Amino acid sequence: MRIVSIIVLVLVCFAPIAHAQESGVVGRESAINYRPQSFPQEVEIVEGDTKEIWLEAFDANIETLSFEIEEGPALGNLAGFDPATGTVTYVTFPGASGDDSFRFCSYDKLLTSRPARVVVKITAFEDVLFRNGFESGGTMEWSTAIP
Repeated sequence: MRIVSIIVLVLVCFAPIAHAQESGVVGRESAINYRPQSFPQEVEIVEGDTKEIWLEAFDANIETLSFEIEEGPALGNLAGFDPATGTVTYVTFPGASGDDSFRFCSYDKLLTSRPARVVVKITAFEDVLFRNGFESGGTMEWSTAIP
């Protein structure tokens, strides 16, 4: 009889918490912990350059969040990742252009957010020059005149 009582006590006390963790809410009526939210982003960078990115997330309980990279990029590297602040520097591979992405999550002490994607739009260096009117072999005029 004592073993049955202990099993019932365990099921009554911990079953609601396990169910709540699956749904993204943990706690009893007085202290509910909501799942953090991580937000997708889009940034632009020129080939061969670096870009500091602040990963964006929110916690309804105003708890301190930590960050984790779930999946790295294909056309560049992530450097200097700080899990406490969510800052990371994206570094393009030489000659890379097009769209790249990586995924991250945020978490509080109990729950992890759903993954969010950061899309990195890499513009080829030649495209930047062409867009600004400089073609291969051309010259650029500099003016030192003060308007």
